[in-house]
Amino acid sequence: MKDRKRKPDSRKNIVFNIQSIILSVLMAISLVTIIVMGLLLYHRFKLALEKTAVDNTEATVEATVDRLNADLLDIRQIINGANYNVVQQFDISSREFSEQFSLLYETNSDKIQSLALYDPKGNLIASEPVAAEKKNVKVQTQEWYKNAEDAIENIHFSTPHIQELFEDGSYRYQWVVSLSRYVDVNKGETPETGILLLDMKYSVIRDVMKQINDCSGGIYYYLTSQDGEMIYHPRGTELNRGLFEENSLEAAKYEDGTYEIRSGGQNETVIVGSVAYTGWKMIGVVPESVQAQTTRLPLLCICYCSGSYGHALEETSWFPGRYPNRSGSWMLPSRPTRQEENRISISAAPRRSAIWDILCRSPMNRSKN
Repeated sequence: MKDRKRKPDSRKNIVFNIQSIILSVLMAISLVTIIVMGLLLYHRFKLALEKTAVDNTEATVEATVDRLNADLLDIRQIINGANYNVVQQFDISSREFSEQFSLLYETNSDKIQSLALYDPKGNLIASEPVAAEKKNVKVQTQEWYKNAEDAIENIHFSTPHIQELFEDGSYRYQWVVSLSRYVDVNKGETPETGILLLDMKYSVIRDVMKQINDCSGGIYYYLTSQDGEMIYHPRGTELNRGLFEENSLEAAKYEDGTYEIRSGGQNETVIVGSVAYTGWKMIGVVPESVQAQTTRLPLLCICYCSGSYGHALEETSWFPGRYPNRSGSWMLPSRPTRQEENRISISAAPRRSAIWDILCRSPMNRSKN
C-alpha cells in the first residue's frame, strides 16, 4: 500500500522537474535575448551620440571660422584704408596726414592697439596713439618687418606676442597680433616706400574662442598657425608649463575635414577648418573620454533593466494557477466544495446598511404587512 501511494508523488516530482527545466530554459533565453538586444541598442545609441557630437562640433567650427573671417576682414580693411586713403593720399609732412591718421585710429581703437608707419631704414614716421619708442628696439629684425619686405603685395599676420615697440604709461603688457604690409609713401615730389604696421588687440580673437569653449561640455577648440604654432588654446597656461600636450603640429597639416588621431594616449576626433587669408587652422577636438561619458548612462540603464527583469522572472511563477504543496510538488488548486461556494457567495453579497434595517422595522411597514 505504501508503495502504491508513493507512485503519484514521484510522478508529480518528475512533472515538476520538467517544468523547472522548461522555466529555467525560457528564463535563460529571455535574459540572453534582452542582453543582446540591449547591447545592440546601446551600440546604435553610442554611434548616434558620437555622430551628434561630431556634427555639432563641425557646425561650431564652421560658424566660428565665419566669425573670425568677418573680424579679420574688418582689420584688413582698416590697414587697407590707412594705406590707400591716408598714406598714399596725403603728404606725410602735411597736417591732413596727421589728422586722418589719428582719426582712423580713434575710430577703430576698440580693435587695434596701435598704428605706425616706418621708413625702409626702420625709422618711425608716424604712430597712433602718440607714444615714445622703447630704446634699443631694432625694428628691422622684427618678423613682421621682414615678412613685409619679402612679399610686398600681401598683408602679413604674426602670431600673438607682447608689444615691445612703444612705452606704456600704465606699465602693462599688451598682447597683440601684428599686421604689416609694404606701402608707397607720399613725401613731396620724391616717391618713397615704407612699412605700415597695425597691432590688432589679441582680445578680438580671445573673446571669440573663449565664448565657444565656455559652453562646450568637454569638447574644446583651439587656433593654430599653419606651422603649428599656438595662437589660442583654452588650456594655454598648462601647455606653457608642460602639464598638457597638444598635437597641433600634426593637426595643422590637415586639410579641412574630420580626422581620427591619437594624442595623449587616447583617440580623438579632430575637426579642422581654415581661416581665410591667414593660413590659420581652427581645430575642434572631441576627446574619447567625452564620448564614453555620454554613453555611460544608457549602458547603466540597460544593465539595470536586464537585472531587474531577470530578478522578476526568478521571483514570479510563469503558471500562476499552480502552487507548491507540502511535498514540494506543483499541483492545481483543488476545486472548492458546495458549502465553501455558498460561504463565498454569502460573504461576497453586499450587506444592507443599519438605516435600511430600521426603515424595514418601522410601524408603517409592519401595518402594510
